[in-house]
Amino acid sequence: IAAMIGVLVLLAAIALARGLAAGNVGANGISGTTGALWEIRPWVYLGAAYLFASQAIKTRRAVQGVLWTFVLGSGFKSLQGVYIFIMTRGAIPEPAATLAHEESLFFGIFIILTLCLWLFEQRGWLRVTATALLPFVLVADIGNTRRDAFVIMGAELLVLGILAYAALPQHRRMLRTISALGLVAAALYTPLEWNGTGALAGPAQAIRSSIDPQPRDASSNQYRIDEDADLGNMIKLDPIFGIGFGVPINYVDTPVAYISSADTMIGYVPHNTLLDVWLRMGLLGEIALWMLVAAAVLAGSRAARSESREVALLGTLLACTTAGWVIMGYTDMGFWWFRIALAFGLLLGVLHATVERQSSLQPHADYRIGES
Repeated sequence: IAAMIGVLVLLAAIALARGLAAGNVGANGISGTTGALWEIRPWVYLGAAYLFASQAIKTRRAVQGVLWTFVLGSGFKSLQGVYIFIMTRGAIPEPAATLAHEESLFFGIFIILTLCLWLFEQRGWLRVTATALLPFVLVADIGNTRRDAFVIMGAELLVLGILAYAALPQHRRMLRTISALGLVAAALYTPLEWNGTGALAGPAQAIRSSIDPQPRDASSNQYRIDEDADLGNMIKLDPIFGIGFGVPINYVDTPVAYISSADTMIGYVPHNTLLDVWLRMGLLGEIALWMLVAAAVLAGSRAARSESREVALLGTLLACTTAGWVIMGYTDMGFWWFRIALAFGLLLGVLHATVERQSSLQPHADYRIGES
């Protein structure tokens, strides 16, 4: 993981230098230099957060502090989201969303963390607090009406189920029962809400949007298709080394004019940041990105089977978060949001530090998160 993060940061620095050397005039009122510095920021934050956490996290209390930050941060945000959701119900027109894009991933982390605290039998105030806030997080996540939130949650729950089934044989019967009930509930819910318009119809509409999209979703889908086509054409300019940061995207097919006033960085950062990595850092950057993803999933999956409940919980949380990070990177600028970069780098570093600490303890020590 450390090596792949180092390679990505190095390639980002090279992309910055190449972009600045090109001397671009800019786009949407943002200079090429400013655009380049904004583009490199998440990769610097990712590396810095990993380095800090891997070296600074030395005790269980420090790990608790990180998890409490996720719980209280997302919990507070969910209360804000529920308040906005209630206050805007029935408004004409209703807001397209109530909270920022990033909350789709942060709420997913909160939900997975809460479930892990129960699955790995971590008693204490952390679990009590997370469980008490869970209903607010669910309401805020649904009320935020972000389609990718439901895709992220579905992928993370799938990863959680697989890892928990492998690591917790004592819970396999319960997991099979919950999975069966979930499939039955989904089979009943989806057709009932297929034509729904309220917040509760959000998950069903997320499924429908890829099969039989309504006009608004169809327009959004077509926008992404056009945007990906434009990115593909630009990637061909230098597919191996990339064009560097700060070079404005040449949108030919994508109708960006109607959102450029609200999102001035759209001239530099597309929605599909998976392709943007290739565009900016070349094929080497894309390979390094996927190697980091593979390393994170492998490290998390291996840790999930640890005899230490602390390591197992953190490993499972990291593997699930990695799945959500990739999905958001594909759908909604996920690799560009700096809060997400900090959070993901922090989780990577915390797992590294915890594994290192546990390796110096007795082989069968079982340290529990959430207990003092």
